[in-house]
Amino acid sequence: MNTYYSLFIFFLVQIALKYSKAAVTVDTVCKNGHLAQMSNHFKCICNEGLVHLSEDTCEEKNECKEETLDKTCGEFGKCIKITEEEQESTYKCECIEAKGRKFFELKYFSLLN
Repeated sequence: MNTYYSLFIFFLVQIALKYSKAAVTVDTVCKNGHLAQMSNHFKCICNEGLVHLSEDTCEEKNECKEETLDKTCGEFGKCIKITEEEQESTYKCECIEAKGRKFFELKYFSLLN
């Protein structure tokens, strides 16, 4: 009984480790893109005109404004709304999930409330 329990725990840990890593693997299906093998890793390459939403998903790039809130606006970025008291609303493209990737251009757009 103890051996089966140990094997069960071992497999659960292996599955958790496999799915907790965000890295793209040979088994990854790239949505709206294709899988490319780099020198020592795999990478999803987006189709023309699309940008990364996550490491395995590409979506159309949008200009940040009221109609495109929570839509993809740059590599690993989404449109958000910033509202300050007695000022106009500002829309900006912000990194999602703390990717820390600063290689895409951040754009700010302002509209009146």
